[in-house]
Amino acid sequence: MHGRLRFTVVSFCLTLSAASMLFAADSRAKIPAPEAGVEAEASRLVKEVYAAEWAAAKTPAQKQALAKKLLQKARESASDKPGQFVLLRMSKELALQVPDALTAFEAINELERLFVVDALEMKADTLAKVARSASLPDHHRAVSQKAVEVSESAALQGNYLVAKQVADLAVSEAHKSNDAALLKQLTEHKARVDELAKAFEEAKAGLDILDKSPSDPAANLTVGKYYCFAEDNWKKGLPMLVLSGDPALNPLAETEIKGVTSTDDQVKLADRWLGAAEAQKGSAKKQLQLRAVYWYRLASPNLTGLAKDKVAKRIADNDPPVWIDVTYRIDPAKHAIKGDWQMTKDGITIKNAFQSQITLPIKLSENYQLEVEFVRLAGAGDVVVAIPVGTRHCDLLLSGWGGAASGIGMIDDKYPDNNTTTVRPGTLENNRKYKLHVSVKRELEKVAVTIELNGKEFTKYQGPFSTLSAFWQAPAKNFAALGAGADATVAFSNVRVMQQ
Repeated sequence: MHGRLRFTVVSFCLTLSAASMLFAADSRAKIPAPEAGVEAEASRLVKEVYAAEWAAAKTPAQKQALAKKLLQKARESASDKPGQFVLLRMSKELALQVPDALTAFEAINELERLFVVDALEMKADTLAKVARSASLPDHHRAVSQKAVEVSESAALQGNYLVAKQVADLAVSEAHKSNDAALLKQLTEHKARVDELAKAFEEAKAGLDILDKSPSDPAANLTVGKYYCFAEDNWKKGLPMLVLSGDPALNPLAETEIKGVTSTDDQVKLADRWLGAAEAQKGSAKKQLQLRAVYWYRLASPNLTGLAKDKVAKRIADNDPPVWIDVTYRIDPAKHAIKGDWQMTKDGITIKNAFQSQITLPIKLSENYQLEVEFVRLAGAGDVVVAIPVGTRHCDLLLSGWGGAASGIGMIDDKYPDNNTTTVRPGTLENNRKYKLHVSVKRELEKVAVTIELNGKEFTKYQGPFSTLSAFWQAPAKNFAALGAGADATVAFSNVRVMQQ
């Protein structure tokens, strides 16, 4: 028995390295949804308690307010699981009458976190209903971006029915967004979903053959390619490629299984994988290129001169850095460190909370770029970005000390208003959109942190890595965070990262 296929696949929106850096799913134990009779009783109690407000909720604004109230009450009702389930369900249903997709998704995310439910179906249904009410290009763009996230999640769970359904919706909404670049990206995304779904079905059929005939070459080739190319499970797939007898893949698989330890042999193996990629198409071609990159990266630290430069170029050519949009991956319920963060029409929003922070759910390498747009909607408090630099953190503080100064800290234990990065005055204008760009480059014990604001260099630190430390509470190692001071209402949007 060769076992079942895992219900996971390599992300079609991210590179393999980027996909592996995303937060793992919440591992806390979930409980079953309440039985019908228990749920009915809980529903009766909720309707009794909120009868007057329910009857008064006639307008979209009133329904939205009640949906948010039910959601908040659910978060406060951890000891009453049936009541919590019903409050979340009703919050979702009421939000969809508005329609308020943000509140509906927050309720679904809470249901998914706490209970055994079919959250993918709920999310697909929510997107379909919201899409029907969308009227402006920006609305269609928002639906398409959320749809691609749900489609990706569905494929990662092996639910290709939902993955394809939502991918179709994403492309349809992208057409209505008048955004050619987005349409191109989501059309490619849909093609990748279709390809993975086809490979999954073929691999299942191949496993049935291998149950009866374990050495069948064609079945070993089909399943081995699936494990290697779709699941990135080369340990499981390589022995099958050996049994396949495929003239291109068999010798490479045999070499890997025997072991490759010398730097020269690692480079030669990488070159061979790159050569094999030329005969492939689509995702198979890309995965063979990435396998070559894997071996090039193993060899690179031991190379010098032109040999090292050649390998660096091949890595860059075959695994170029890509921007990863993490905006819709941020879940305030999961990722808030401090403060009552909310998803609003303006973005990820925090209001008047002392040293509030929310983690960006992607693990960062030592060299990366981070972009985020933000608007300070009210107040005079500071806007903060916690910047990971290797195993350390520093903080970018904008409009600190009532707008008197901005800067990076701590540097040699000096605050952002009293070191070489200080900018005076550091005032932000309320209700003005800012685009922030952070670049971090580290080489051994030296680091460069460059800050641009609205396309212009704002401040920069270059110096020893060891002088940096966090001004605010540091998030988890290798993770960035967004934050704001006590006297500030700030909305963050369009958050994206490029690993380098």
